[in-house]
Amino acid sequence: MKSINTIQRNRSVGTFGLDRTYSEATGYGHFENYDLFAGIAYNVIRNSANMKIQRRAYSILEGCASYRYNASDYLKEINIYYPNILSQE
Repeated sequence: MKSINTIQRNRSVGTFGLDRTYSEATGYGHFENYDLFAGIAYNVIRNSANMKIQRRAYSILEGCASYRYNASDYLKEINIYYPNILSQE
């Protein structure tokens, strides 16, 4: 919850800030947090029309997928339905 509160207080969190708070919030070994972030990132990708936000969420989902099978499944699905998500810059 620390990162969500940080983002709510400071809506102008930059790319570095988002990465840092995501890394801190995963808890380095608290795997249930990876599941939570994977679910959020998956839903953001599926429901956002903003490519920059989708790419950010994809990056987070990729990080989670290296630790959790469920996140890996989400990533595989996103790669099928959004095959050009990283190339549309």
